[in-house]
Amino acid sequence: MLFHEIAHSIDYIGLFVYAIIISITPGPKNFFFLQSGMTRHFTFYLKILPGFVLGYFIMCMISATGIAIILTSNEYIFFSLKLVCSITLLDIAIKFTKIRFDQEGQSKISINNSLEAFLFQFVNPKSWIAAITAAVGFTNQSNHPFAIAFIFSIICGVIAVPCSMIWFFSGSFIKMSVQRKPYLNKIVGYSLFMLMIVAIVTIWVG
Repeated sequence: MLFHEIAHSIDYIGLFVYAIIISITPGPKNFFFLQSGMTRHFTFYLKILPGFVLGYFIMCMISATGIAIILTSNEYIFFSLKLVCSITLLDIAIKFTKIRFDQEGQSKISINNSLEAFLFQFVNPKSWIAAITAAVGFTNQSNHPFAIAFIFSIICGVIAVPCSMIWFFSGSFIKMSVQRKPYLNKIVGYSLFMLMIVAIVTIWVG
């Protein structure tokens, strides 16, 4: 009975598609992974990854067990969250147009270990938007809210891992490509700028 209820309390196809889109589009976390890929080794990625995943898992659990309904029912609170997220993403989008991808430089987002990565998730507005909208859009009311929230959070967390890995390796690939062909710097920068604008639009139309 429990498994039957879980199976019908989550829109798995919709959640998978949404989670991939929201995880692969640019944001503060992916911006950090991109710049880390330009300056750090893969061992650094493995060191901080557990913190990001655990933080996002807990955020999804919180969202799926009730806070999402509370926030979305108050249009002013949810609008403010969307506005903060949009401003943050727009700031990163502008930074993309100014980055020299052929030069090493530390990200302005300072994360050096798994604990800092864990705490960063809770001040990352895009992660909150992703968790809240996914919980509201793809889960239903159930007599077993924690079981539903657990499955939901596992799915979101697992999908986020390969997406972040793509951004990390993209940083290394972009740096090597631009070093060989400097004219690609502006092309990459403005391409990432446009991706960020798409991410901002998805926040408001989601």
